Amino acid sequence: MPERDVLVLDGASGVCNWLADWVGRRDARQRLVIVPYQTADLDALAPGLTREMAARSVYLVTRRGRRYHGARAAFETLKRLPG
Repeated sequence: MPERDVLVLDGASGVCNWLADWVGRRDARQRLVIVPYQTADLDALAPGLTREMAARSVYLVTRRGRRYHGARAAFETLKRLPG
Protein backbone atom coordinates (compact mmCIF):
# COMPACT_ATOMS: atom_id res chain seq x y z
CA MET A 1 0.00 0.00 0.00
CA PRO A 2 1.17 3.54 -0.65
CA GLU A 3 2.51 5.70 2.19
CA ARG A 4 0.31 8.63 1.10
CA ASP A 5 -2.95 8.89 -0.78
CA VAL A 6 -2.36 8.73 -4.53
CA LEU A 7 -4.23 10.72 -7.17
CA VAL A 8 -4.05 8.88 -10.49
CA LEU A 9 -4.88 10.92 -13.55
CA ASP A 10 -4.26 11.23 -17.28
CA GLY A 11 -0.82 12.73 -17.82
CA ALA A 12 -1.70 13.59 -21.44
CA SER A 13 -4.80 15.61 -20.52
CA GLY A 14 -4.54 19.37 -20.21
CA VAL A 15 -7.38 19.40 -17.69
CA CYS A 16 -5.78 16.68 -15.58
CA ASN A 17 -2.40 18.44 -15.68
CA TRP A 18 -4.06 21.69 -14.60
CA LEU A 19 -5.77 19.80 -11.76
CA ALA A 20 -2.47 18.19 -10.73
CA ASP A 21 -0.77 21.60 -10.58
CA TRP A 22 -3.68 23.13 -8.67
CA VAL A 23 -3.78 20.31 -6.11
CA GLY A 24 0.01 20.24 -5.79
CA ARG A 25 0.15 23.95 -4.95
CA ARG A 26 -2.47 23.54 -2.22
CA ASP A 27 -1.22 20.30 -0.68
CA ALA A 28 0.88 22.05 1.98
CA ARG A 29 0.97 18.94 4.17
CA GLN A 30 2.06 16.76 1.25
CA ARG A 31 -0.70 14.26 1.94
CA LEU A 32 -1.02 13.33 -1.73
CA VAL A 33 1.13 11.86 -4.45
CA ILE A 34 -0.01 12.70 -7.98
CA VAL A 35 0.88 10.25 -10.74
CA PRO A 36 -0.14 9.85 -14.37
CA TYR A 37 -1.70 6.47 -15.04
CA GLN A 38 0.56 6.09 -18.08
CA THR A 39 3.64 5.63 -15.87
CA ALA A 40 2.10 4.29 -12.65
CA ASP A 41 2.41 0.67 -11.54
CA LEU A 42 -1.35 0.41 -11.17
CA ASP A 43 -1.43 -3.23 -10.11
CA ALA A 44 0.98 -2.57 -7.24
CA LEU A 45 -0.85 0.62 -6.31
CA ALA A 46 -4.38 -0.78 -6.40
CA PRO A 47 -4.80 -4.40 -7.48
CA GLY A 48 -7.54 -4.61 -10.10
CA LEU A 49 -7.14 -1.02 -11.29
CA THR A 50 -6.41 -1.24 -15.01
CA ARG A 51 -5.07 1.27 -17.51
CA GLU A 52 -8.43 1.16 -19.27
CA MET A 53 -10.20 2.16 -16.05
CA ALA A 54 -7.70 4.93 -15.32
CA ALA A 55 -7.99 6.22 -18.90
CA ARG A 56 -11.71 6.81 -18.36
CA SER A 57 -11.67 8.40 -14.90
CA VAL A 58 -9.50 10.02 -12.27
CA TYR A 59 -8.82 7.79 -9.24
CA LEU A 60 -7.83 8.46 -5.67
CA VAL A 61 -6.25 5.48 -3.91
CA THR A 62 -5.97 5.92 -0.15
CA ARG A 63 -3.19 4.67 2.11
CA ARG A 64 -5.61 2.02 3.34
CA GLY A 65 -6.31 0.79 -0.19
CA ARG A 66 -9.72 2.34 -0.70
CA ARG A 67 -10.39 3.47 -4.25
CA TYR A 68 -12.54 6.40 -5.37
CA HIS A 69 -13.11 7.49 -8.96
CA GLY A 70 -14.69 10.32 -10.91
CA ALA A 71 -16.44 13.08 -9.00
CA ARG A 72 -16.02 11.20 -5.72
CA ALA A 73 -12.25 11.08 -6.26
CA ALA A 74 -12.26 14.85 -6.79
CA PHE A 75 -14.36 15.37 -3.64
CA GLU A 76 -12.14 13.11 -1.52
CA THR A 77 -9.05 14.90 -2.88
CA LEU A 78 -10.46 18.30 -1.91
CA LYS A 79 -11.20 17.02 1.60
CA ARG A 80 -7.50 16.32 2.05
CA LEU A 81 -6.45 19.87 1.22
CA PRO A 82 -6.27 22.65 3.83
CA GLY A 83 -8.95 25.30 4.03
